[in-house]
Amino acid sequence: MAASILPKFEFFEKININQLNPSGATDIPIEKTTCSSSGAGFLAFGDSEGKINIVNREFLVSENFGFNLRVHLLHQPKLREYLLSVGVDDSNQILRIWKVSQQDNSFSLSKYKDIRLNVNSTCSCIAATNTLSQIAIGLCNSHVILIRDVLKDRNPTQNIFQIKADDPITGVSFCERTNNIFLFVVNQGSVNVFETKSGNKGEQLDAIGADINCITSTEEQELVIGNKDGIFFFTPEGRGACLAIEQPKKKLMWFRGYLIVVSDDPTKQRNSFVTVYDLKNKFIAFTESFHLFAHVMIEWNSLFIVTSEKKIFQLNEKDTQSKLENLFKRNLYTVAIALAKSQNYDDSSITEIFHRYGDHLYKKGDFDGAMAQYVYTIGRLEPSYVIRQYLDAQRIHNLTQYLQALHEKNVANSDHTTLLINCYTKLKDESKLNEFIKNDSSTQSFDVETAIKVCKQAGYVDHALYLAVKHGYQDWCLKILTEDSQKFERAVEYLSTLDFLDAEKSFKIYGKALVDTLATKAIELIYRLCNNYTPTESKNFPRVANASKSISTLFGIENEDRTRKNSKPEDFFNLFVDNRDALISFLEMFVDHYKISKAATSTLLELYLRAEQKEKREKALDLLKKKYSDFDVDHALVLARLANWKEGIIFIYEKLGLFQEILKAYIEDKDNKSILRLCKIRGSEEPNLWIQALNYFAKEEIDSQKDIIDALSHIEAENILPPLVVIQILSKSKLPLNVVRNYITNSLQQQEKDIAEDQKNIKTLEDETEKMRGHIRQMKTSSTTFQLSKCFMCSGKLELPAVYFLCQHSFHQRCLSETEKFCPICASSYQTILKAKESFALEANNHELLVKELNGKPDGFKVVASFFGRGLFSNIDELGPDAPLIRKMQ
Repeated sequence: MAASILPKFEFFEKININQLNPSGATDIPIEKTTCSSSGAGFLAFGDSEGKINIVNREFLVSENFGFNLRVHLLHQPKLREYLLSVGVDDSNQILRIWKVSQQDNSFSLSKYKDIRLNVNSTCSCIAATNTLSQIAIGLCNSHVILIRDVLKDRNPTQNIFQIKADDPITGVSFCERTNNIFLFVVNQGSVNVFETKSGNKGEQLDAIGADINCITSTEEQELVIGNKDGIFFFTPEGRGACLAIEQPKKKLMWFRGYLIVVSDDPTKQRNSFVTVYDLKNKFIAFTESFHLFAHVMIEWNSLFIVTSEKKIFQLNEKDTQSKLENLFKRNLYTVAIALAKSQNYDDSSITEIFHRYGDHLYKKGDFDGAMAQYVYTIGRLEPSYVIRQYLDAQRIHNLTQYLQALHEKNVANSDHTTLLINCYTKLKDESKLNEFIKNDSSTQSFDVETAIKVCKQAGYVDHALYLAVKHGYQDWCLKILTEDSQKFERAVEYLSTLDFLDAEKSFKIYGKALVDTLATKAIELIYRLCNNYTPTESKNFPRVANASKSISTLFGIENEDRTRKNSKPEDFFNLFVDNRDALISFLEMFVDHYKISKAATSTLLELYLRAEQKEKREKALDLLKKKYSDFDVDHALVLARLANWKEGIIFIYEKLGLFQEILKAYIEDKDNKSILRLCKIRGSEEPNLWIQALNYFAKEEIDSQKDIIDALSHIEAENILPPLVVIQILSKSKLPLNVVRNYITNSLQQQEKDIAEDQKNIKTLEDETEKMRGHIRQMKTSSTTFQLSKCFMCSGKLELPAVYFLCQHSFHQRCLSETEKFCPICASSYQTILKAKESFALEANNHELLVKELNGKPDGFKVVASFFGRGLFSNIDELGPDAPLIRKMQ
């Protein structure tokens, strides 16, 4: 950094102390002064007569006799209660430590300790640690005296070591670290450093040096030296920064972050420049030429310039706000910003400076520079203030820069996101758009949904899709894939990665387009949704855990049962509107592997029948016959009738047991073979089928003699219809006798056999009945003799008391229970008879059963006879006037 290019300011106010306190200032014996020091609340001056003059804040001088001959050096350590001095007493150089006392505003010195220096060379410089644990004194013969434990030991040890060069020591300074103490030793040709805790081990840091008084140190104990080439900084590790001030220096000091440099004024003889450098902020805070400069001192937060003319000038630093106002007037905003930061101004104050700087540059037409400053105001200054100024199309680059910064600092809203993406699209800067959208940094955030909308509207569909997928916006992702990019295969792939509820709802919304374009894959996905759906993994669409942006959350179905994994096929029927073939394929897949609902089956059946193709009709019949098929029979029958589908109608009639209707259908079609087949299969259960069939065959316009003969053969073999009924039906036709001759002959012969068999059975039953009646009569009118000698229960000899039954069984009374009223041996057969009698009685009184039997069988007489035998008219007296007739029939 070159000092010649640094800006200069008057940040220090100069006060002439002589004008304020002329008497006190003139009492200082400047002409005899040999050294000075400050830092403990007073100014100290040593003179050639051995006196130490103390100047208080009122600039009143008090004399103290320090040495007999001369004061060489004064040094004020950090311990304010001590003052170090080096002088001559009786030709001996002595280090004298003074104890400083203060009473009110006056100071006095009392001798604390004297340390005689065992050297023959004049002392040139002095330094001490903060705690006075070590004191270093430089000599003019290139030696250094290091004294340790000054305050603790009565006679502290003096370690003397020499710098290699023969130049006098021009400066010493300590740098205290946590584990070590370093001593800088400077002469006119080198800078050296020693570790004082490890036997004064040292090394040369650089081959540059400095004159007497041109050495100082910073608050961080960094060494600063000055020579004709510049200002150099050193640490124990080596040389640091430098400042190019290329003129001879007379003195260096460090004051509150400022470097004070005293140098000759080349324009005026015997004048010296005192310059105050702010190295951090890179400007000169004060510079002025002083005539006959003698000392510069630091005390009471001020600088004091003492001249040989006994003039004292006090330099007071101006407050920061005054400095800033001065800088604002000169439009030096960069310096003002640096100054505010160095003074630890709060963020709002620094932001205001950036704001003013930006406005200044904007008015000058430096829009790029102004924007660079406005960026620093983000978070404090309302963004709309800046944005309004850059809405002109010519300044879109600057606006883009500002909007980018808003997003990087996470203070952008949805409007800012919209505006930024619009800027990218208008600039056609796809690389920047990619960088913004695909930025994985966690430090940048924006309204994702707004970005998706803007990219989509601007035609950057791929960018919108990237955002939707990355941030889990399922609805936007599917909308883009199906409506904008029309990448239907990728839409199906994305749907397959969603959880069940999200995939189900999404397909219901966007599935129509998929069904119309990719029917096969869409149907496969629906099938998965209806059969224990599980999501799949996809490299193109990694799963994103963002439940708040899912379809289920968007449509308020997130509270549904999350364990449900199956959809209903009929929920997707509406997606197949105007796509009959796809709907058929969809339903066929479920019919083959899944038990679908009645509605689904009816829909598929209707689609088959509308096709009016033989192949589809066959599939329709197969559908009705499938064991998993569940359909609404009435609805299916209506569909079959509307389509005039005979096979389906007949199948449904069979399923419903409407064999009469089936027969009518066959008769309408004049399908004699089917008529006979139906009657042979179902005629035994429903004899009326044969009656209808015979009536149909008997019509004189039909040539069906072979079919009648076939029918009569089956009726005769199965004895399905009474011959009389058959003859009555066929008698209405004009059939030749030879058609029915065999049937009539066989029937008459069979009836004769039946009559003979019946008469034989009647005779047998009459004989048994008469025998039974005689036995009953005998029991009622004659005594019964029991000649049994053993018990049928225990097989023991029968003894009284005994029980005898009319069935000729006897028992010991003890072998029977008290409740037993019937013979234990005959009880089971007797109970069977009783139950049969009760069953006959119940059936006899079941009129509905009688009617059903009469309607279902052609031989009604046989039915009535059967019920008559079961006791249909057992209670004759309840029949009223018809009772005598019934009794006569019995």
